[in-house]
Amino acid sequence: MELKKLQNLAIADSGYIFDPASGNSYTANETALFIMADLKAGKSTEEIIGHLCEEYETDSATAESDTIRTIEQLQANYLI
Repeated sequence: MELKKLQNLAIADSGYIFDPASGNSYTANETALFIMADLKAGKSTEEIIGHLCEEYETDSATAESDTIRTIEQLQANYLI
């Protein structure tokens, strides 16, 4: 997965995301921001799922669904 573009995004704690390459802006919820931070840190999908389970005390099915959905949204918007 190409993460160079993700590294260049301006991401605010409030969930505001700005892509300087395209000029587009987006919003993300707390979970998506958490997943994006883990992606930027180079964590694998499995590591992100485990981290979500630990941090949010959620089950692995929910964490997996959230992670996959977020990655698909990032790909659909050409952010990764």
